[in-house]
Amino acid sequence: MQNLDCSIILVNYNTCQLTLACIDSIREFSTSFSYEIIVVDNDSSDNSVEVLSKLPYIKFIEFGKNAGFGAANNLGAKNAVGKYLFLLNTDTILIDNSIKILLDFYRHNEGKLKIGTLGATLIDENQNIINSGGNFPTVDKYVNAYLRRPVKEYKIAKNDDYQQIDYVTGADLMISKRIYEEIEGFDENFFLYYEETDLQKRIQSLGYINYLITTTRIIHLEGGSDFGSTVSNFKRIVIHQSRNRFLRKHDGKNFFKYIFLDFFMTIGRLALRNYTWKEKVTFCKANFKSYF
Repeated sequence: MQNLDCSIILVNYNTCQLTLACIDSIREFSTSFSYEIIVVDNDSSDNSVEVLSKLPYIKFIEFGKNAGFGAANNLGAKNAVGKYLFLLNTDTILIDNSIKILLDFYRHNEGKLKIGTLGATLIDENQNIINSGGNFPTVDKYVNAYLRRPVKEYKIAKNDDYQQIDYVTGADLMISKRIYEEIEGFDENFFLYYEETDLQKRIQSLGYINYLITTTRIIHLEGGSDFGSTVSNFKRIVIHQSRNRFLRKHDGKNFFKYIFLDFFMTIGRLALRNYTWKEKVTFCKANFKSYF
């Protein structure tokens, strides 16, 4: 296949049933444009490889290791033949021809609006609007949140078809392959979390603008494709490591303030009851190490 309109990339890690449901929704609602579905498997231990590798209508790629969300998307992009890439979480469900709507908006406005990335409004299973993007994190915002000072966040426009936004949530992210290759894809030093924020921060630095459209909605089963439990020690370690990396990379001049505050907050987390003492110590060590 060559010269397709869009390559839809899904990263699978032990989410076989979610991935199948997502693929089914893509095939049901995606019409009037040419596309391919690429599934990159991050060394799943469930039945994902056995089931997904047999699907004749997808391009299935085994990574051979769990290298993280960004690295897997980079591998998918290298094997993509679409002019545009649509990065879609496996815990999403299409309910209309969302990809076509996003694709048409991108193509028709790419030059005029200097589009970098584009995303749809995300909703939960009850049709409630949920997190679809946000403002870039900074040390000052983190400090203000800790001090309980007002922190300005985006609000989805009620009457506009689209709006500028710092970054689109990585659950659904459309980008031209040209721009993706221009910025050399995801920074693979981010294993999980903040990788899409970093990607779009770098895109913005090149003069492109990221947008959210309100003319289509996609269901996002939040948490379905990550580590699940909100008290997972591994999950909180990865989140903090990625946040530390992002702030050090993009707000380096203020990072010393962040370290000072977060150091004492980390010590305070030793009092949390949701984790064992061993987990607390492991978290503290990992977090401190990721400051540098």
